[in-house]
Amino acid sequence: AILDLYSDSANIVDRRLAPNGQKNDLIIPAAAFKPMFRSMIPLAKMKGDPPPAYTEVKEYIEGNGVRIECDCYSQREEYLRHLSMLVLPSAEDSWLIYELVIDSPEAR
Repeated sequence: AILDLYSDSANIVDRRLAPNGQKNDLIIPAAAFKPMFRSMIPLAKMKGDPPPAYTEVKEYIEGNGVRIECDCYSQREEYLRHLSMLVLPSAEDSWLIYELVIDSPEAR
């Protein structure tokens, strides 16, 4: 499903703000992210978690790709995150996600 749209060489960046005010990036390669996320989907369905709500969606041309930015609200966690993903053409003539940056509110 959605995870198949991520390139195997994609990086997922979880950006957090440390107590000292410094931004810290935790970089998760797609090879680790995909199976981890796939294992979480059945648990979320079992708990009855509603899907996140996406707002403020914007697209920008970036190089030969498209940058998509939005806010993502988790009803279960009552938490708003900013997402930014870079979508590029792949060698197989399809478009894939090569980067996903997840900003916690404190890191903006």
